[in-house]
Amino acid sequence: MDTIEAYRTKYEQAGIETMPIPYKHKAPPLVTGWYSTSSFDLWRLVRTPTNLAVIAGRKGLNIIDSDNHATVEAVDNYLAGLGIPQVGTISKRGGHRYVRSDIGLDKAQVKL
Repeated sequence: MDTIEAYRTKYEQAGIETMPIPYKHKAPPLVTGWYSTSSFDLWRLVRTPTNLAVIAGRKGLNIIDSDNHATVEAVDNYLAGLGIPQVGTISKRGGHRYVRSDIGLDKAQVKL
């Protein structure tokens, strides 16, 4: 099993949908109409080497993108105050927090 397939399997087991994007790139999706196509079908339609993108907004999954480490810390504190469990990644500049929520964060714009 190649690395992308292994990560895809782990995400699926966690209930997180993914889609293929061009190899060594962050965007755009390789399949048009991805927003109305199942994750399974998206992967079935692609036969070239790919990178993997997480699909936010499905199944209550929200991704919070922080542009600096101070914002990452503020987001962590805000989510902890709401009692929302989260996982995340850190980059040189900022990071992402992945949260699953049924409280309407999918359309919220929060200023911290």
